[in-house]
Amino acid sequence: ADVPPENRRCLFELFQIYGVRLYPGCQVKQFSPHKVDYTAQDGTDASFGPFDTVVLAVGSRSNHVLGEEAESLAPQVFEIGDAVRTAGNALLAARDAFEVCLKI
Repeated sequence: ADVPPENRRCLFELFQIYGVRLYPGCQVKQFSPHKVDYTAQDGTDASFGPFDTVVLAVGSRSNHVLGEEAESLAPQVFEIGDAVRTAGNALLAARDAFEVCLKI
């Protein structure tokens, strides 16, 4: 969802050229050497395979556990990147780090 439109079009063209199949909104149930079992977005169970490669884009959640633990050990703690926001990327994490450096 966070891919810029100009890159998205090219990316999806490459998916078609290389025969990449997409299964958005699915939940993986089990991996085996020759297939993947999953539950589709509509709730039906299915599987696919054989395959050369499987790529999972699963999202993330912020996790403050390490930051909270560090606060008990250090006088000043700054959280950046995925610890702060779930929809992050390396560029945003680098910007967060830069802003923290300016505060220090």
